[in-house]
Amino acid sequence: MIPTIGASGAIAGVMDAYLFLYPRALTLVPLVVILQVLSVPAPLFL
Repeated sequence: MIPTIGASGAIAGVMDAYLFLYPRALTLVPLVVILQVLSVPAPLFL
């Protein structure tokens, strides 16, 4: 048997790599309800 990783596992891996490579990066989060963009730290976003 060969283990497989679905799309959610791949996305989680990419997000973890982003957090590992850029721990102090800011992520822009669009807030559709109040039409504003919020900047939050990557660890808080993930």
